[in-house]
Amino acid sequence: MFSKNKIRAFAAVVALAAGATANAGFVYTDLAGTAPINLPSDNDFRGALNGAGVPRFVLGRVLGLTDVQNNDVIDIDFFGAEAGYRNTFYFNGTKLLDNQGNRGFLERDIGTVDAYNGALNFKFCAVTVNSCLTNSQNNSTRWNSYQSIGMWLTNGGMTAWLLWDDSGANMDDDHDDVLIRLTHRRVPEPGTLALFGAGLIGLALFRRRRNAAL
Repeated sequence: MFSKNKIRAFAAVVALAAGATANAGFVYTDLAGTAPINLPSDNDFRGALNGAGVPRFVLGRVLGLTDVQNNDVIDIDFFGAEAGYRNTFYFNGTKLLDNQGNRGFLERDIGTVDAYNGALNFKFCAVTVNSCLTNSQNNSTRWNSYQSIGMWLTNGGMTAWLLWDDSGANMDDDHDDVLIRLTHRRVPEPGTLALFGAGLIGLALFRRRRNAAL
């Protein structure tokens, strides 16, 4: 039988693990960039993005991760597109998306990759005009720039939204040509899972013994 002290110790371990997760997440690795910009009125996904916690975005930033631990991953989802150009999205040199034309706002899983600390290696390409922009090159803070990646962090920094503007329609700056969501996810170590399972069993036994004694 698990003693009350052991149960309290288990609860402390769980709390520490939760605290470690809260401290990790997406960050901007540079100090440049714009103040938050409201989503433009011609962004086709404005309402849906607002509902997802993305009412604004910033330009000229480089996206990175901090406090990554072993087994952490990034889930990558494609949410929508309003583009005549053919656009692609790469992460760590692997093409995860090749899209042309409109796509409604819907979560589409396009990959899961290992997480790592520092600036992330991704890029968008407007294949139609043979032009790409990487995370590290995303330094334009000027409206009506040729191409840019809008960024916004949600869920306490555990989620990052990328709003690609391919500048296909006379530099319209609507930032809805491709929408990508990155989610930092912690995968527990096998030992942690075993500890968690043992703790649940112990709590169940403790409650059963206590109820029987009443």
